[in-house]
Amino acid sequence: MSSDRRGTLDTGIRAAMESPPQRPYHAADADAGSRVAGPGPAHDGLRRSFGVLGRFLGGRHVHVGSRRLRDLLHRLLAAREVRMTRSGDPGPPATREKASWCIFDFANSSFTTVIVTVVYARYFVKVVVPDGSWAGVPADSWWAGAGVVSNVLVILSAPVIGAMADRRAAKHRYLLVTTLVCVGATALLSVWGAGAVIAALLCFIIANIAFSSGENLVAGFLPELAPPDQMGRLSAYGWTVGYFGGLLALVLSLLLVNLGGTRWVPIATAAFFGIAALPTFLWLKERAQPKPGRVRMLAAAFGELSTTWRERTRFRDLFTFLGAILLFQGGVAVVISFSAIYAEFEIGMNETEIIGMFMGLQIAAAGGAFAFGWIQDRVGSRAALLNSLGLWIVAVTIAYLARTPGAFIAAGLIAGAAMGASQSASRALIGLFCPAGREGEWFGLWGLATKGAAVLGLAFYGVLMATTGDRRLAILATLALFVLGAIGVMRVDVNRGRQTAQDAEAPPLPSL
Repeated sequence: MSSDRRGTLDTGIRAAMESPPQRPYHAADADAGSRVAGPGPAHDGLRRSFGVLGRFLGGRHVHVGSRRLRDLLHRLLAAREVRMTRSGDPGPPATREKASWCIFDFANSSFTTVIVTVVYARYFVKVVVPDGSWAGVPADSWWAGAGVVSNVLVILSAPVIGAMADRRAAKHRYLLVTTLVCVGATALLSVWGAGAVIAALLCFIIANIAFSSGENLVAGFLPELAPPDQMGRLSAYGWTVGYFGGLLALVLSLLLVNLGGTRWVPIATAAFFGIAALPTFLWLKERAQPKPGRVRMLAAAFGELSTTWRERTRFRDLFTFLGAILLFQGGVAVVISFSAIYAEFEIGMNETEIIGMFMGLQIAAAGGAFAFGWIQDRVGSRAALLNSLGLWIVAVTIAYLARTPGAFIAAGLIAGAAMGASQSASRALIGLFCPAGREGEWFGLWGLATKGAAVLGLAFYGVLMATTGDRRLAILATLALFVLGAIGVMRVDVNRGRQTAQDAEAPPLPSL
C-alpha cells in the first residue's frame, strides 16, 4: 500500500474511532436552543477510507488474509452505522412536513368515523347480523366482541412493532404497511352482506388492528416534529384536521347512502383513507438511526417492556397517567362504537338525522381540539384534559336522560368538543413524558393503554348488553370510567414527569 493511501486510511480510522456519537435532529434540541451538527471530519475521513478500501478490495493486487484486518473492517463498518451522522439527515422539520403529519389524522379519521361509529357499525347490526342477533348473542355484543379481540391483538403486537420500529428506524415504512392493510381490509367489508357475520368480523378485526398500529406509529413522530412547549398545539392541529377528514368522509358516505349504496361505503372509505394519506408518505421523514446488531425482536420487545415496567417508580407520573387513560379512554371507546346505534334504537333517529348529527359532532370536535390546543399550551395539558373530562361527564349524563333527538344532539356536540380536547391533550402529555430516543417505546405504551381501555370499556358494555339488554344502563355505567379516570389524572405531576424525561437517556447502544 502506498504511503498516500495508508495515510488516508489511517486518518479515516482515527476520525471514526475518536469522534463522539452523533444523532439526527430531534425536536427537543430546539427547546434547548441547539442544533445537532451535520457531517464533519469523521464523516469525510470515513468516506475517503471506504473509497480507498473499495479500490483496493476491488482490484487484484491485494489479498486480505489477516484476521486483524478483517476485524478492523468489521469495526469500521459498524462505526459507520453507529457513529456517523448520515449526510441525508433532514434537520429541523419544515412546515410542510408538520402538515403532512397532521394530514394522516385527516386520512385515518375516515375509518373511525364511518366504519367504527356512524355507518358500518349500524349496517353490521341491522343487515349483516340477521334479526339483531346471531347464535343467540345480540348484534351489539358481536360488534363489541370484535373490538375487544382486535384491541387485545394490538396490545400483544404493539411492543414488537414499537421495538422493531425503533431498532430498524422504520416507523415510516411500518406506517405504510399498516395503512395498506387497513385500506385493503376496509374495502373487503363491502363484499359481505346479510349472514356473513364471521367474514365481516374478521375483515373488521384486521382493519382495526392495522389502523390502531398505524396510530401508534404516527404518534411516535410527534417528539421529532415539535419541542415540548409546542407539542400540545401540533397534536391539536392533527386532531383538528382529523375531524374535518371525518366530516368529509361522512359527506361522501351520505351521498352513497342517499343513492341506496350503503353497502359500498367501506370501499369509498378505503379509497378516501389511501388517497388522503399520500402526502404523509411523500413528505414525512424518518429521523431515527438504525441500531446495530441483530436481536430476537419478540424477546427484545417484551424484554424492553419488562425493563420499562421495572422503571415504573422512576417514571411514576407516566404510569399514573397510563392508568388514568385505561379508565377514561374506555368510556370514549364505548361512545365511539355505540353512539350511532344508541341514537337509532333508543332515540329513534333515522339515518339522515344520525349522519347529520355526526357531521355537527365532527365540527364540534375539530373546534374542541383546536381551542384546547391553544389552551393546553398556556394552562397545561393536565388542566385542559381535566376540563375535557368534565365535559364528557356532562355529555354522557345528558345522553342517558335524553328522550328526544334535540337533547341527544346537544349531548353529541358536547361529547364532540370533549373528544377533540381529551385525545389531543393525552397525546401531548405522552410526548412530554417521552425521553429522546424512546419514542417508539413510549408511544407503544400509550397505544397499549388506549387499546387496553377499549378492551375494558367494550367488554364492560358487551357484558351488560348480553345480560340486561339495556342500552341506557350500559351508557350510564360508562360515567364511572370517566370519573375514575379524572381522579387518576389529578394525581399526575406534569413538571416532575417532564423533568424525569429530560434527565433520562435512551438505553446505550451495544459497544463495538
